[in-house]
Amino acid sequence: MVRKTKLEIEIRKNKIDYTCFKCKEIISINEKKCPKCNFITLYGNRKKKEWYIIIILIGWLFLVVKFFRQGIL
Repeated sequence: MVRKTKLEIEIRKNKIDYTCFKCKEIISINEKKCPKCNFITLYGNRKKKEWYIIIILIGWLFLVVKFFRQGIL
């Protein structure tokens, strides 16, 4: 899933302080990794998954080009 989790939506909506799960330091929700312990945050996990969409779209485009060259039937 690339969409925001319920926890991330709640933190952004209520402007709650976000703490690292590993070292318990308060960090910004927009950081991909904790600056102290390099633990990947909620935002970092979501951003990492956006590459899957690009790969899927490229594969889909190759299939569409193949069908238009040879015909569907």
